[in-house]
Amino acid sequence: MVIELMHQLRPPPSGCRQVNIDCDFLKRERIMDYSLLIGIHFRNTTCERDVILARPINSQENTVKDENFSSRAQDSKSLGVDMLARAELTGRPDDGLLPTGRPIEEIYDVSISFGIIDILQDYDISKKLEHAYKSMQYDAALISAVDPRQYSRRFCDFIFKVFVEEV
Repeated sequence: MVIELMHQLRPPPSGCRQVNIDCDFLKRERIMDYSLLIGIHFRNTTCERDVILARPINSQENTVKDENFSSRAQDSKSLGVDMLARAELTGRPDDGLLPTGRPIEEIYDVSISFGIIDILQDYDISKKLEHAYKSMQYDAALISAVDPRQYSRRFCDFIFKVFVEEV
């Protein structure tokens, strides 16, 4: 599935680490077909004529790293719940392969909540047969019924194109 998110998210490093830890656990348990549910709340908003507009951090703040951001982000209540993050606006995806386009240096303060959902599908004999059957008809790299190691790697690769660690 292709998502036009139009933003790269910059959660604190603990959020990125947790996604890796969770994916490793699901891979060991031979689970596949899971998804990441993300809620994004833009923190600086105004209301004009019943339309809510997010205000970017001004360009001077974009060039100077906010020293308090990392410490504020670490103070979040629970991992994956209402975490302080940054969202950088991007252009439309150029090639359809990336979930976001190129960053255009318009950055917003956001709170994000996220979690891995739909974790009930084992990679059992029925999924192995589905993989064998579909790989005869389609490119095996593009079908969803794949080994949990490959599913985990593909999932993390996709997520970390959207979740970019603060540097």
